Amino acid sequence: MISCCVSPLCHRAAGTPGGHTTKCRLAPTYRNREEEPRMPNAHRLNSGSALLAAAVVAIAAIAVYVNTLSNDFVFDDDLLVRSNYWLRDIRYIPTIFTSNLFGFDADNPICNYYRPLVNVFLMLTYHIFGPHPWGFHLVNILFHTANSVLVFLLASSLHAEFPPSNRGGRLAPFSAAFVCALLFATHPVHTEAVAWVAGLSDVSYTCFYLISLFLYIRSIRTSQSLTGARTLSVYAFFLAMLCKEPALTLPALLIAHDLALGEGPILAAGTLKRYLPYLAAAAC
Repeated sequence: MISCCVSPLCHRAAGTPGGHTTKCRLAPTYRNREEEPRMPNAHRLNSGSALLAAAVVAIAAIAVYVNTLSNDFVFDDDLLVRSNYWLRDIRYIPTIFTSNLFGFDADNPICNYYRPLVNVFLMLTYHIFGPHPWGFHLVNILFHTANSVLVFLLASSLHAEFPPSNRGGRLAPFSAAFVCALLFATHPVHTEAVAWVAGLSDVSYTCFYLISLFLYIRSIRTSQSLTGARTLSVYAFFLAMLCKEPALTLPALLIAHDLALGEGPILAAGTLKRYLPYLAAAAC
């Protein structure tokens, strides 16, 4: 709602014979910021820059590994795909969730890898693309691309948690996050995980791990409890654990994050409540 106030820029004008009247210019004021006309601002400019940066990161992640689409299966790929009869029929899904990663192979020694989602993803890939290697390589590339974009979002989010005086210029968060994500997308250390079909366990758990961490940080910033972002974060953490065991380190990382950013006393009841769902999921 717009109200009016008397502007200090008033002037006198000739009025009726009995004297003078004062004409004052009225200026609109606004009761809250939501009523103010919206103008182009840094946030909108930064949003456009962030979208462009994320697109460049995604293109780079695909470009450096697109040549793997012509690769064949190697090493454990043959066992996990060609010899894995679980992939051919969805009726094996319950068996997948009650067995180890190589439970389909009677000749394989006892394995303690519990990674059911890896076999589920391989099954979905098999039913979409058939037994052709390029389809399985494509899935790994897509996971790696998603991970690279998530690194960009996560780096931008972490940068925003520092005091404004330490953030640098308007585009500083996006330039710093862009460099981090581009380095992640193109670094050769990821070659084995992306180019090797059996590396699906690494790229898939990383994806859910980063999603969980990003949503946790978002929930802290928006003061949401176990609804919305925090709930989705716990679900993503649970899915990460079903892909690979190192996902269990996430609760420790959340505590380290809160200590570094001073998110209240770690041993306070309110703070500990944030970690309980993650610890409960890890105990399942």
